[in-house]
Amino acid sequence: MDLGGDGNRLYFYDPLNFLKNVVFYSIDSEGKGNVEQRHAYLIYVGFIALIKYFINSPHLLISIFNGIKLSVGFLSIYFIVKEFIQHLSPQKKGARFIKGDSREDKNILSVELSAIIAGVFYVVATGSEKLIFLWVKALHSHDQVFLNPLIFFLLLRFLLTKKSRYLWMFLFVSFIFSTNFSMISSPPFFAFYPITLFFLLLYIVLIRKIKIPIKQIIVSLFLFLGLHSFHLIPEIATLLDSGSIVNSIVFKESVNGGLNYFLAVLGLGKASISLFVPTPEVFLRWTSFIPPLVIILGFLLRRKINKEILLTSLFFLITLFLVTANITHLGVWIYSKLFYIPGFSMFRNFYTQWAYVFIFFYALLFGQSLSVIFTRLRPAYAKISAFIILLFFIVGFWTFLNGKLVDGIQWGSKGVKTAIIMDPRYEQTLEFISKLPDEGKMLILPLTDNFNQVVYGLNNAAYVGPSSISILTSKKSFSGYQIFYPNPIPENIMRFSREKNYEALSQIFSLFNIRYIFHNADPKAYEEKFLNIFPYGYMMTSLPKSQKEYKRFVEKFPTKLIYENGPFNIFEFDKKVYRSEVYVSDSIYQDDMIQTISNQKVSYRSAFIDKDVCRKNEAVSDFCKAEYKPPNAEITVKKINPVQYLIRIKQSEGTSPFLLVFQNSYHKDWKLSFEKNPPLSEEKHVLVNKYANAWIITEDDRKGKTDYVLTLNLQTQRYFQYGLLVTGLSLFIFLVQVVKTVVRKKN
Repeated sequence: MDLGGDGNRLYFYDPLNFLKNVVFYSIDSEGKGNVEQRHAYLIYVGFIALIKYFINSPHLLISIFNGIKLSVGFLSIYFIVKEFIQHLSPQKKGARFIKGDSREDKNILSVELSAIIAGVFYVVATGSEKLIFLWVKALHSHDQVFLNPLIFFLLLRFLLTKKSRYLWMFLFVSFIFSTNFSMISSPPFFAFYPITLFFLLLYIVLIRKIKIPIKQIIVSLFLFLGLHSFHLIPEIATLLDSGSIVNSIVFKESVNGGLNYFLAVLGLGKASISLFVPTPEVFLRWTSFIPPLVIILGFLLRRKINKEILLTSLFFLITLFLVTANITHLGVWIYSKLFYIPGFSMFRNFYTQWAYVFIFFYALLFGQSLSVIFTRLRPAYAKISAFIILLFFIVGFWTFLNGKLVDGIQWGSKGVKTAIIMDPRYEQTLEFISKLPDEGKMLILPLTDNFNQVVYGLNNAAYVGPSSISILTSKKSFSGYQIFYPNPIPENIMRFSREKNYEALSQIFSLFNIRYIFHNADPKAYEEKFLNIFPYGYMMTSLPKSQKEYKRFVEKFPTKLIYENGPFNIFEFDKKVYRSEVYVSDSIYQDDMIQTISNQKVSYRSAFIDKDVCRKNEAVSDFCKAEYKPPNAEITVKKINPVQYLIRIKQSEGTSPFLLVFQNSYHKDWKLSFEKNPPLSEEKHVLVNKYANAWIITEDDRKGKTDYVLTLNLQTQRYFQYGLLVTGLSLFIFLVQVVKTVVRKKN
């Protein structure tokens, strides 16, 4: 089973833990605990969990979903093309055939053959040399292979027949596969639906001359938004939050960021590759001329201008430009100007983001052109031609269709496959980690160059993807360079490793609330099977270059071994060098954090406030200027869930303010309240340790009490709760409408 990749597919392996650790809460399961919305996975992964209850094999489950992509993609294109061609047939133009007329049989044959070949072409084109890598370690959005044509077909049938059942089917499918209609799927969503819906509107109004049922569409639109509110409401709130990463990407990211990336990969956009759809089989790549040749012949053989084919051709050319973006200097200039549109930087990877909408229109035009050719041929010749074309497609793409290409090789490895059989010892290790106390995060060694973790399996295959420990056990972990952002933290981890400054490294790990070290000592997961390219190449320049060196590296830290199972070892840091997730700082440094911990001994209960933060407002400025006299405090923390904590503090008498640190990524929606009182003023909420939250607690805040309870919660979570309420109400209305439709049909 292939579970890795940037997005990972661990929801096929353990959907329930994926829901618990990734989906339910507005916080990242990895590293520092960034505020992040992953609620869109709720229905989709819940659906997978339901299926997995009956089909326990993740491998079989993935195979079923791949089969759905191929079969439903084929059938959807088949029915769309058939609908388009049938409208062009003599039967639809008023011609009268006698039953058994050879002209009628010939027409039916050309329609069927054209639709079948177009469907096959669409499916195999998604496995072309240019796009096959998207099947390997497929993202959730890769379901667009079948969702795009299926949704188009359902909307087409509704507009043609006015039958509500097609709308209900559309709403149901979009609800189940809600991830493809969420912010995390923005590029494929905005690449396909605006263009194809505009095409559909023109087709219905101008060519079929059918009135659009505005009322039904408006009702369905509101139902669609309501059903998807569980992820849309928190996503919109995040988008409008001026401090969020999403807001910065959409509204604040400089034009040059996306534009420079686009110009760097411009050479990958080639009209020839898009048009000829190269087959995986090299010896049959000469057959790639068939689709363009068919389209040209279709135009030449058409006796008069046809509006349907002209409309399809127009959108085919538009999407060809978008997927290529490299047609003359003028084309590059035009595409470059589009980056001034907010959010358009999502299409900097133009050659993949526009690929599926291009293939969609390519398949439609290919099918329409085939029908023109087949109606000019005798039935026997049409059948032979169709057989030859299908044979070329099937043989040329056989290694894709039989799954061989999907079981790829991990990039940067020595022949390591992607489809892994999980090591039972690692599964036992995950079970042990899940039973560890909630308090404290985990460092994963060896460290990678990005955010990946590598786990070697039983079959010369490996999982390479986001931390499986974070996703499957609820233990936040640091697996690579990028998880330690912001810079210069990861660079200084490398520097201290080169300098063998283990005291400074211990301080950094403590400042990130790291309590455990997970060392995967399997050489096959490191130097034996992975080259110094990916995913370790950069970190190898400073950190140990072999597992033996990593073992000596771990021994330099004040830890004890608490678990060992084959190559999987877990160590726990000594309490003396561990900062709790919530602690009262015993000292405060306003000097540069990295410089301070590298040059002197620093308390493992200290905190660091940048001088810029001290100028945040008057309250913080006064706190920074005053002598810091923290109380003797005993803290008890109860973690209700990842977004809610109860903190009990028993402290000595004292009038001086103190700093309460919470070692998760700073966000203004983390709110600290005294018992049932309103949250503390945001003026007292400060950034510490380069990334974490802290609050200045004064005597007035605690009203002179020395034994009190604080509530810490992430208010962003409430948007998910609001969304669930709206979705629940919308689902009820949807089900009522479906029942009404069924009853009305029976009567």
